Amino acid sequence: MNDSESYEFAGPSTRWLVRAYHTPLSDALRGSLSGRLDPRGEIAAANLPARLSGLVWQVVRRSRLWRDEKIDVARELAAHFADGLAAGRSAEQLVADFGDPKTASVLIAKGKRRNRPGWWKTVCLMWRAFLVVLVTGVLGYTAISARFYLGEPRLKHNYTAQINETRRVPQDQ
Repeated sequence: MNDSESYEFAGPSTRWLVRAYHTPLSDALRGSLSGRLDPRGEIAAANLPARLSGLVWQVVRRSRLWRDEKIDVARELAAHFADGLAAGRSAEQLVADFGDPKTASVLIAKGKRRNRPGWWKTVCLMWRAFLVVLVTGVLGYTAISARFYLGEPRLKHNYTAQINETRRVPQDQ
């Protein structure tokens, strides 16, 4: 990562439509647009410097996880950087020590996916098995159809002559 590379973080949105999108159904049914599943709100609540907030947002955005998992990642990274700042380290040191955000987001996402429930892993496995069977069936059907429609009939054995040969009776019998 270059020193000139900066991370942009706009902060949480105050628009009601964005808050409604980030509100869990249970809160919405109670009539509250809490927006508590907005990772940008968690990052802004940590009061980190702009560079660290941007780094956390970039990692959270690239992770492509579920919304509640993104909130967990944002909280953990914000707490990690807040602890580093409290220990007296500069934001530049923390960014340099953190490493590549793309690699970090991939590793964090893998770890979070491993923690998903067993029923979800089973559904994913069943879906993959269904797709494998479907693709195999389509490819097999395509191959058989191509052979049927593109091929020509070839008679390699004359069954009529064989039947006539077995029915032929000698003159003396």
